[in-house]
Amino acid sequence: MFGLLALIAAQAAPSGAVVGGVPANMLADRYVIDRMGTLFGAELGPFCGGTVLDEWTVLTAASCVVGLPESADLYFNRGDYDLWTAKETENEVVRVERVIAHPRYAAHSGANDIAVLKVAGPMGLAEEGTREHMWSLGDTSLERSGTRVTMYGWGTISSGGSQPGVLRKAETRVASHDACEAGHGSIVTDDILCLVAFDAQRGSCQGDEGGPVLAADANGRRSLIGVLGTQGIRCALHPYESTTRVSGYRAWIVNRMGAPA
Repeated sequence: MFGLLALIAAQAAPSGAVVGGVPANMLADRYVIDRMGTLFGAELGPFCGGTVLDEWTVLTAASCVVGLPESADLYFNRGDYDLWTAKETENEVVRVERVIAHPRYAAHSGANDIAVLKVAGPMGLAEEGTREHMWSLGDTSLERSGTRVTMYGWGTISSGGSQPGVLRKAETRVASHDACEAGHGSIVTDDILCLVAFDAQRGSCQGDEGGPVLAADANGRRSLIGVLGTQGIRCALHPYESTTRVSGYRAWIVNRMGAPA
């Protein structure tokens, strides 16, 4: 396992963290860090984010995994904070055993950009108290226009820019469906959760794909309401950012959670 971690550190930082964001706080965001991770391969380096749903299941974007070589060995590096520094957090590397991309994913448009990954062995969530802080999945009451959300990722801080290595986060808000359609000048489908980007100067960028969009209710309970993907214009270069709306896929996701049969 040390060899795999050394491989991550040795890879050159890809040109692929959140635009307009700040570094995540290792204390305040510790349960986000525990439930996040990066995908990497022996010849790929860290290239996408993912969110842990249970001990066996990771949620990511289909654009992260569709089209990879069949020979690519995929791993998920959970709980890391700084990709280029060893042992600042207790991370865990597990092999991805099965990739389940949404059957209607369309690479040309980014539609249905969501995928479930099954790992080869159970991840140690219960040992760290993370289970008590699990998020709900796709709370529709938090999709209302104006709801504050936070996105997380290790991607670039500008289009084509450098990757800082540490997990970053950016706060913005949900945009109304009508405003999003007007901004795009086209129909925005129901699988899209639209966020304010350009006005806030905040958005996801290259390498953030697969990462979470989180929102919290009045009692502070968090819900995973979006997955960062490849739809539309990103990197805060367009008034609105399109992400995958988790609530539209809740049944599909839940049916693929749990230990392998």
